[in-house]
Amino acid sequence: MNVTRATGAPFTELPDGTVANRLRFRVRNQTPEATSFTISVSDPPEAELRVVGVQPVGLESNQMKRQEIWVVVPKSVFQGRTQRGATFRVDFDNGIT
Repeated sequence: MNVTRATGAPFTELPDGTVANRLRFRVRNQTPEATSFTISVSDPPEAELRVVGVQPVGLESNQMKRQEIWVVVPKSVFQGRTQRGATFRVDFDNGIT
């Protein structure tokens, strides 16, 4: 798996006062069996994940797919800082996280 920030502006301030950051997940199934995965955000707890496309994403054996997401948070999450880390989960239907 590889996670990168999408090209362009490092973040976007939305009209409702929240801040959005666009990320790209690249996930490869290196198992001999087909599987599917979903992406979620666990930290910060106020974060909302907006997925471009549908979840779960199916993957055949040795297949790679990209999933683009927007992470949207209230400005208060930054508390005077210019950056804030985030923790994501990728859950596969075969029980791997």
